[in-house]
Amino acid sequence: MTGKEIVKLIVTLVIGFILSSAFDHYKSIQSNNDSILVSNEKLEQFDKRITKLEDDNRKLGDIYVTRREFTVIVDNLNTTLKRVDDNILKLTEKFYESQGKK
Repeated sequence: MTGKEIVKLIVTLVIGFILSSAFDHYKSIQSNNDSILVSNEKLEQFDKRITKLEDDNRKLGDIYVTRREFTVIVDNLNTTLKRVDDNILKLTEKFYESQGKK
């Protein structure tokens, strides 16, 4: 082997090393790019979920109670309204009694 052939082989090896390193670097960048795209899609899905939950929260109103708590509240209101009705009935009876005495 002559000096020129050795230089050609070294240059070929260096160029091959550079090309293989560049290709490996490109594959690494492509892999990172793919994982970034997947992460971006997941972030968009989370953003959509958060937006939907915020919209649902706005639709709920200020107070949210369970069905059992709601039933207790309604029963208490019914009891209170029954007492009011009874008191109104007593007052109207007293009013009509007092009107009849005069």
